[in-house]
Amino acid sequence: MDENKNNSVENGGFDDFALDEIFGQISKMQPENAATSVEEEDMAETQQLPVDELLQPLEFIDESASEQTYDEMPDEAQPVSEEDEIPFSTTESEEQGPVDKPKKKKKKTGKKKSRAQRYIKTFLWMFCILSVSFLLAFGGLFVVSDYSGLAKDMFNGGDTTPKQIIIKEGATISEVAQQLEDENILLSKDVFLLYLKLTDKGSNINYGAHDFSGDMSYSEILESLAKPMKKPDVQVMIPMCCTLDEIGDILKEAEVCSKEAFIREVIHGEFDSALWKAIPNDQKIVYAMEGYLFPDTYSFYKNDDPHRVVQKMLDNLEEHFTPQMQKDAAAKGYTTHQIMSMASVIQMEADGYYEDMPKIAQVFYNRLNNWPKGQQKLQSDPTSNYVVDGQKNPDYDTYLIEGLPPGPMSTIGAEAINAAVYPDETITAYFFVSDKNGKFYYNETYDAHEETILDLRRQGLWAAQ
Repeated sequence: MDENKNNSVENGGFDDFALDEIFGQISKMQPENAATSVEEEDMAETQQLPVDELLQPLEFIDESASEQTYDEMPDEAQPVSEEDEIPFSTTESEEQGPVDKPKKKKKKTGKKKSRAQRYIKTFLWMFCILSVSFLLAFGGLFVVSDYSGLAKDMFNGGDTTPKQIIIKEGATISEVAQQLEDENILLSKDVFLLYLKLTDKGSNINYGAHDFSGDMSYSEILESLAKPMKKPDVQVMIPMCCTLDEIGDILKEAEVCSKEAFIREVIHGEFDSALWKAIPNDQKIVYAMEGYLFPDTYSFYKNDDPHRVVQKMLDNLEEHFTPQMQKDAAAKGYTTHQIMSMASVIQMEADGYYEDMPKIAQVFYNRLNNWPKGQQKLQSDPTSNYVVDGQKNPDYDTYLIEGLPPGPMSTIGAEAINAAVYPDETITAYFFVSDKNGKFYYNETYDAHEETILDLRRQGLWAAQ
């Protein structure tokens, strides 16, 4: 050993330096070719770490992080895609600490929802297509039926019966079309007006009565409108104190309309009349319109429309029972229907004796307003004779009931209505009687009333004789 050492010094060797000192000097020199890469150093250090130290970072991982769902993790922890995920780096792990790799949420029902949405979308498209197709087919059938008249009863409720319609003078083509639609002659006035505009027809229209039916085509309707108007050819006189049953018989005999059609209209019809709308809904009323059809002489057509017949009589009543009269009656505390009921009693008691009607009206008002409650009875003989279906109706008998009857009992003239609204308030009597010559006698007490009757009997003037 000493020989080798001496020889090395003598021969220009390493003298007394030990081998490890030589390696230390070499490491300080750092030549370019001798530098090691960072990766090799890291790998070397990693290889030199014991197994326990390599596993030690896993002890610091928060166990709760592994239980978090994908949706609960912070946005920065959720990878946009698998390609964008940052690979695990030993260097970053040492600097930032342990990082738990996020778990990717599995959408178990994603495909099923997407498939269901496609099914729903397809169904909706098919439903829309079928609906539009159906509407187009239905609309086409509707227009063709209205134009041609074929199968028209499918849309107008089967109303194909012939009827006579009055076209008022001065009515526009639009108003005529609306009237025909209301009567079920046209299915749609708008389609009809469009047809007239496209064909430049409809200018030759004559006013008055025309015959129509619910199965007529456009050409047949225009042909009927172009015919010369019919003039009223029936004169009908409706007398006072006439019931609806009797009016029906008169109209039937004059061939204006059938009695059944007339009665059906007065029961179920709806009319443009303030007086008609004022009729109360009372079950004791036999016919709601009894007494509301004004007695007069009318011009009608043969086979006329029952609705037009009734409306014409109602319009005539409104000309005699004016809105001002209705206001005056209301100011005295009476409804329109009460005035009509009172006027009906006055009409039957003094038919033909118009000058006494205001006095008779006041006698009845005195009984209603001044007699004790429970005794406020009109005690009018004609009311006990109101017959319905061959029998007297006790609901109208003013000897049995208090106050006014449920409603009028027959047609009423203008004088009786006027007397009911404006009675002679100078009359203080509670009783009246007339002789066979039509003269009326008024008394304030029943005894005086009985004495007057005896006197008339003695003179041979009692009306019942």
